[in-house]
Amino acid sequence: MFPTIAKPVFGTFIQYQAEALVEAGHQVTVINPIPWVPLFLFRRGRQRNYRKIPGYRFENGVHIYHPRFLSIPRHWLFQFRGYLMYLGARRLMARLVERHGFDIIHCHVPLPDGEVGMHLAKRFGIPFGVTVHGSGISRYMDINATCGRRIRKVLLSADFVAFVSDKLYELAQLKRIKLSANRTRVIHNGIKVHKLADGSAGKFVDPKCINLLSVAHMKKHKGIGNVLIALAEIRKQFPLVRYHLVGDGVDLPYFRQVARDKGVDDLVIFHGAQSNADCQRFMQVCEVFVLPSVKEGFGVVYIEAMFHGMITMGSKREGIDGIIRDGENGFLVEAGNPAEIATKLTGILMRLDSLTSIREAAKRTVWPAFSWERNVEQYLALYRQVV
Repeated sequence: MFPTIAKPVFGTFIQYQAEALVEAGHQVTVINPIPWVPLFLFRRGRQRNYRKIPGYRFENGVHIYHPRFLSIPRHWLFQFRGYLMYLGARRLMARLVERHGFDIIHCHVPLPDGEVGMHLAKRFGIPFGVTVHGSGISRYMDINATCGRRIRKVLLSADFVAFVSDKLYELAQLKRIKLSANRTRVIHNGIKVHKLADGSAGKFVDPKCINLLSVAHMKKHKGIGNVLIALAEIRKQFPLVRYHLVGDGVDLPYFRQVARDKGVDDLVIFHGAQSNADCQRFMQVCEVFVLPSVKEGFGVVYIEAMFHGMITMGSKREGIDGIIRDGENGFLVEAGNPAEIATKLTGILMRLDSLTSIREAAKRTVWPAFSWERNVEQYLALYRQVV
């Protein structure tokens, strides 16, 4: 999991953490195996872009290697993907270990990345740890029984396991994964603070309107469909409301259709995928951030929105619950309830100018607690304990 030209916004938070480690004076090498897909299975788009990814690049002080591994598209036989990635990476790892060695292997997501790390750690005698992100347990353990067993084995074999939210740690307990307390931590992701002097997003945002914003990978579980349904009710009192959607994904056509079916397509602006800096530019010029998603392990976009002083709405009992405190520094709703979303958003918009205290509380909540510098301090303490 790391950004490439094929998936430029995939795993940017790992890139930012790696760069923060370099800034703290440490050497970081990333091994990001890239699928090699037989030509007869190629489809247009991402698989073809994989061929353009170089085997090595050096960016912002980070050494990044892209060995190839045999892959079948569409997650067929996903349970074997980790071992196939390991086969593709082991020779490269042997050369790198011989050249300068490593103190620790840090993997992101238990499967497939964690399984790669587990095999490399055993082969080369290096401690390894795993960070569990949103889908690491909630999605992949339920693909099939083999995936569940492999994830469990990785987590129980790791020298440390870090969760990006309390909710994910609780989910691991519900799955009866018995991790020892002395090697388990909850460490939140940080946010990248960009220099945003260029307010280029402003040309897409009408200052005469009330502007709502969602930044997400366009999938149904993000709850965007429920916001679109709620928008039909909200426009009755606020005809100048506009809803900006930033992101791309497989369910984007579905959201376009929902907007048309509910008669709100004239209020919705689809901006497509944007860089992290441009996403934050939208946060500077929009008033309310709303993302009532489910199966959300953490959701760094909420933290970014709060950092920029947006009125931020998330979902109850999801990863952001507890960081957002309803009515204090943001708002929480039931994710699958468009009526509640409409009611709460309407209430927010009616008193939007009087919510300064909530905006300020949101800023105080996330900074500096959710800086990458703080994140790296916590991981370095964990690394030292393991090494």
